[in-house]
Amino acid sequence: MKQPNKPQSTTASASNRPTTATAGKPKPNAQRQIQDTPPVFERINYIIMAVGILVMALGYFLMVGGGTDPNNPNVFNAAEKYSAVRITFSPIIIIIGILIEIVAIMYKPKANPQAA
Repeated sequence: MKQPNKPQSTTASASNRPTTATAGKPKPNAQRQIQDTPPVFERINYIIMAVGILVMALGYFLMVGGGTDPNNPNVFNAAEKYSAVRITFSPIIIIIGILIEIVAIMYKPKANPQAA
């Protein structure tokens, strides 16, 4: 058997729906609040990040090193492939660059007392 539909109370359904005056309109303070938020990073943070990227690029460049002789690809130069610069020094430089990036993200400049 089918149950007849019961009418819902108008107060419950009206409270769930926004009124036409407020539907789709942002609150007046919502736009202002977005504009007043301070930036996440300061200029110094971006400078430190750029330095970290350059240090990592230097590490990768040192890791590339030289290549084989294009005229004779059968010759293997072990001293060049397994040099201390490629195996040890370059990864250390890359890790230092990553640490600089972490410092750039975590660094919070001191507040300027004259700005107030």
